[in-house]
Amino acid sequence: MLLKYNAKVDLECLSNRITGLSVAAQEGYVEILKLLLEHKADINSKNFQCLTLLHSLHISALYGHKECLLILLDKKADINSMTTDGWTVLQMAAAEGFADIVDILLANSIKNVNHGNKSGAAAIYLAREGGHMEVI
Repeated sequence: MLLKYNAKVDLECLSNRITGLSVAAQEGYVEILKLLLEHKADINSKNFQCLTLLHSLHISALYGHKECLLILLDKKADINSMTTDGWTVLQMAAAEGFADIVDILLANSIKNVNHGNKSGAAAIYLAREGGHMEVI
């Protein structure tokens, strides 16, 4: 209903710059994610969360929402984007132990699986630290 009255799909919450697309990715709201993308939501916008900038792709990987991640990848979200702390989408999925998401990301042209974040931690280190054997 709101979109019919020209509601802005990329409107951010002023305190933290979170967009509707980020919320949909975080909560796994697949239909809302699709609707926002149909109305030209910026797929590579960054949102300020926990003192770092995240793309919706990072958020879907962090929370294990595989279907949201697949939709974002299909719409050409930047798979190699990094947070301000140097975390990649792959590192987030590996740290949380989402083996199915790690598998999808590896099959979709990750530039550098050995990339270290600002602390130097690569995806394999983060998976090991989390005890996620299936990711290693």
